[in-house]
Amino acid sequence: FAAYSMFPLLNREGLALAYICCQVLFLLLFGGIFEDTKIHPLLRRGLAISLLGMVLIHFVQMIGPPVPGLPDIYTYLITSYSFVNFCMDYLGLIFLIRAENRHDATNKPKTD
Repeated sequence: FAAYSMFPLLNREGLALAYICCQVLFLLLFGGIFEDTKIHPLLRRGLAISLLGMVLIHFVQMIGPPVPGLPDIYTYLITSYSFVNFCMDYLGLIFLIRAENRHDATNKPKTD
C-alpha cells in the first residue's frame, strides 16, 4: 500500500501503468491475507477498509472532472489519506507489539 502515497508523483512522471501493475501484483500475491484466520479480525477489517478507500479515491479521480480552482485536490486527497493510513499502521503495530509482549509475559514459565 505504500506505493499508493507515491501515485501523484508516479502519475506525473508517466509511470501510472507501472503503479497499476505493482498494485495488481501485490493484490494477487497477498490478497489471501484478507481470508487468513490467524490475523486479528480488526486488522483484516482495517486492511479492507483502507483498500476500499484507496480504490474509491482512484475511481473518483478517474471519473471526476478537474475541480476549477483546485487542480491538486486529488493529490491532497491521496497524500492525506496515505498519512492517515501510515498513522493507523503505526498505531496498529504498537498494539500488536504490546499484545505480543503481554502474551509472552503471561506464558513465561516461572522459575523458582
